Amino acid sequence: PAGSTIWLFDHTDMREAKKKLGGWACFGGNVPGSMMKAGTPQEIETYVKQLIDDVAQDGGYILANGAVMDDTNPANLHALIDTGKSYGVYK
Repeated sequence: PAGSTIWLFDHTDMREAKKKLGGWACFGGNVPGSMMKAGTPQEIETYVKQLIDDVAQDGGYILANGAVMDDTNPANLHALIDTGKSYGVYK
């Protein structure tokens, strides 16, 4: 039934997921583990803002990593969390 499931994705076109699941299921993820490990905090911030702009409008999106974050750069994890808190809060 609508509103009773959560889908978490990795390597997925989130705009397409929003089209198919928006209003029916909550969905999240898709911050690449490779970016979390080898990217810069600025790259994470830019990616997260774009992801929020693309799919968070009208609710239903959960900002999350896409998969396991082995060997993640701690600064990148902070960038993910801080950007989500400052840029992606539902009001």
